[in-house]
Amino acid sequence: MPRDALSSRETQSLLLREEGPPGVEADEGMEDRMRRAEAQLLRLKREREQLEQERRRLEELGDRQRDFAEGRARVCRRLTDAIPGIQEGAAAAQGEVDSYCRLAKVFQHHLQVLKGFHPEEWAEEDLSGEVLEAERALGDAEEQLGTARMRGKTGRPRTAPGGAGGFGFWFKAGLGFFLPFMIFLAGLAAAAYWIESR
Repeated sequence: MPRDALSSRETQSLLLREEGPPGVEADEGMEDRMRRAEAQLLRLKREREQLEQERRRLEELGDRQRDFAEGRARVCRRLTDAIPGIQEGAAAAQGEVDSYCRLAKVFQHHLQVLKGFHPEEWAEEDLSGEVLEAERALGDAEEQLGTARMRGKTGRPRTAPGGAGGFGFWFKAGLGFFLPFMIFLAGLAAAAYWIESR
């Protein structure tokens, strides 16, 4: 065998051993492309899931936004309808409270005036004037008490004959005293109920 031919075969054999079989390089290229395709599919899948989550989040926010708008309109209507009644009840209750406060001041004045009289200290020469002034003050106080009692604002019911207060008198007196506060509390309760039942 010629030396040149041997050298050529040996060279080819060495090249084949270094490069590997002819199909190995093609298989490796295919596997690399498959790996890249799988990675790309996985990335696309994650992006799709993220987009789906974002879509659901936006839909939920949209639903909540519509629910809020509807609830706000409903509650605003109820509040608007409730405010005049509450203001009316509060005004009536405040008027009653102011009336009681004025009456308490009047009673306090009459009390101080009557306590200022000391019959045991009246001088004989001024007795007529002292008695007249005292009787006038006493009459004014009794008249004020009678007027207040007729309006149910004394805190004490009128008594039935015999001195005992009947149920009707106690009921009317208590109702007259607590009615303004009951109206005010009822207004507050109604407002709270309307807000809670939205």
